[in-house]
Amino acid sequence: LEVADADGLRAVTLGRVARELGCHVTSLYTHVESIDDLYRRMAVAVLEEIADELERATDGRQGDDALLAIARVHRAFAGRHPGRVQAMHAAAGGPEDALARAGRRAAAPVRAALGGYGLSDVQVRDAHRIFSSMTRGFVQSEAAGVFADADGDPEAGFADLVALFLLGLRSGAWPTRRG
Repeated sequence: LEVADADGLRAVTLGRVARELGCHVTSLYTHVESIDDLYRRMAVAVLEEIADELERATDGRQGDDALLAIARVHRAFAGRHPGRVQAMHAAAGGPEDALARAGRRAAAPVRAALGGYGLSDVQVRDAHRIFSSMTRGFVQSEAAGVFADADGDPEAGFADLVALFLLGLRSGAWPTRRG
């Protein structure tokens, strides 16, 4: 995770990890099956780490206050740990493996906050996808320097983005699926 944060996920190879640990690459196979296995393990660790932060940030909060705290956690975490965020989104897992369980734990505070707006389970799922895509897109664009030459303050832009999402939630007109 430290290598990923320092040099990006592409820098995480079994050879690099072995050098960082001061061992031979073949020794790693005692602990991981492959680079994909390492990426999955990294993703699980990151999801657990972010779940801890989200749980702390939302403790005793609900509604707008909780979602604002969640958005801030996602942005701050990505700023501190760009490689961890890459790892979190790069690994694939099965529906009932450790990665899926960690993902559900990290999603729980978001879904709990969204559920407070009177949305159905399907609407909560869809709102969660939108919220995650929105915050991830902003954070990735910011990290890539997309906003570096733009007029205005990225902090204010992020606040406006979240405010628009919250406005949609509070409107009582959240979209419903039609058959």
